[in-house]
Amino acid sequence: MKAFQIEDAKTRFFKSKEDYLQFRQEWKDFHNNGHHIERGEWTTPHGNVKEYKTPLLNSSSYMLYNLLRGYDITRGYSEHSEHGWAACEDAASDIIRIARKLKDINAESSWSRKWARESLEKLLLPFGGTVTNKMLYDLAAELYLNMTEQEFPPFEVEEEHEVKEPVKTKAKRKLSLWG
Repeated sequence: MKAFQIEDAKTRFFKSKEDYLQFRQEWKDFHNNGHHIERGEWTTPHGNVKEYKTPLLNSSSYMLYNLLRGYDITRGYSEHSEHGWAACEDAASDIIRIARKLKDINAESSWSRKWARESLEKLLLPFGGTVTNKMLYDLAAELYLNMTEQEFPPFEVEEEHEVKEPVKTKAKRKLSLWG
């Protein structure tokens, strides 16, 4: 994986110094308050109650943070680690895939809409609303250009997504195995 960083990320993606500092503060608060780990309980078949911990962040969130800070894309990855550069490429691919799905947030297909919305919310969760869809799209376009040396497919990106309710019909269907 070749090195890549956006030198002027702080000034290009954030309107003011206060916006950038708010972005950093949201990230710190998310980690320091323990929000990066989901905790819960589940009951075993024998009736025992066990606790579980699930991380809410993946490598894509960390890579997005590094890129918006102006750091190198490979920061935190090593060829000597368990997964090596493959994990770095997967994180970059996730950011690009989610940015491409921004156009499906208001799609008619409920599956596409649900996947796009959930992926976007999970990626942007630690930033507390300081990272917009437009910022994500612009960053992914540069990342895509660096990885493939091709232009990112253009489409109009809304600043924030509008949540559309699924269309309900009055028609009732009788479900049967024999049609």
